[in-house]
Amino acid sequence: MAFIWITTIGSAFSSLWILAANSFMQNPIGFKVDHKFDRAVLVDFPALLQNHQLWLEFPHVIFGTFLAGSFVVMGVSAWSLLRKPTHELDFFKKSIKIAAIVALVGTAGIGLTGDRHSLYLQDDQPMKFAATEGLDKNVGGKNESAPWSVVAYTNPKTHEVEWSLDVPYVLSILAHHSLVGGSQGWTEINKELHEKYDLKFGKDMNYYLPNNTIYYAFRIMAMSAGAFGLLSVVALWAVRKKSKLDITKYKWALWIFGLAMYLPFVAITAGWLVTELGRAPWVVYGVLTIADAVSPNVSFASLLTSNILYFLTFAVLGGLMVMLSRRVMIAGPDSEERVAEELVDPFSAKAFEAGKEA
Repeated sequence: MAFIWITTIGSAFSSLWILAANSFMQNPIGFKVDHKFDRAVLVDFPALLQNHQLWLEFPHVIFGTFLAGSFVVMGVSAWSLLRKPTHELDFFKKSIKIAAIVALVGTAGIGLTGDRHSLYLQDDQPMKFAATEGLDKNVGGKNESAPWSVVAYTNPKTHEVEWSLDVPYVLSILAHHSLVGGSQGWTEINKELHEKYDLKFGKDMNYYLPNNTIYYAFRIMAMSAGAFGLLSVVALWAVRKKSKLDITKYKWALWIFGLAMYLPFVAITAGWLVTELGRAPWVVYGVLTIADAVSPNVSFASLLTSNILYFLTFAVLGGLMVMLSRRVMIAGPDSEERVAEELVDPFSAKAFEAGKEA
């Protein structure tokens, strides 16, 4: 148990530093440019840890791990009940109950931190916000409501929204916590970015994003959060002590919970697609473009080889993880009685008699 806690805390600290670096790329602070050597120099290390972007990302990621871990536990328990429904029923029901409670905490946390992140995003990276909501033109205003689109399609060539299914008032509620309030569209934002950066980066910069990809990745992430909450409530209801529902008799429900163990990984991937694709065309927002970050000394062959090696390495590690996890899952939990039988007291009469016979 101690090793589990050490690993968990160590992983959390590791993610803090990784996200500190990513937060700098999203909202660069605490540095200056050394024009003599044409490079960025860190001048204020505490500023990196005080970056508001870090404290938007870090709790969001931590609550995401709550969801990933809890749904893996629920999924493994569901698959185990499908495979042998009469074996260790109470054990797996308790596992589902604990996992569902953790999942509810994770769902609430991911929703609150995601909402806070969205509020900051409108000022920090307005083009990304416009892409997540499919806004090609300004909507709403000081005394006007803004509709929220459930689905939409943007023409990637003209950057115009060709069709959308809108719900009145909802975007104002989500983006401003009010029935009124406006949001900028990417057409106007693109003009503002050109006015701000043309002198430094030139007029040929393309500030438009892959809007359809970001738009639907954001919805996959957001809709998944709703699914997490719903599944967690259903799981708690099904395994409570007073429940007359025997979850083992509903194989379709166990299949849903078993497959749901993969949903957090889909949602997390979608979230990172929004985060990273939405930063384009910057590596470091407003400071270093993707084009300028390309190293002239690294050949295509080197990049291809290193990427293939990375892919193969992680594929092998991932395969081993799946194989070992499957082995543990099939073996099932050890009962206290079986463990007690296997542990022989060297001072017991049984051990003494066995020693005499030997």
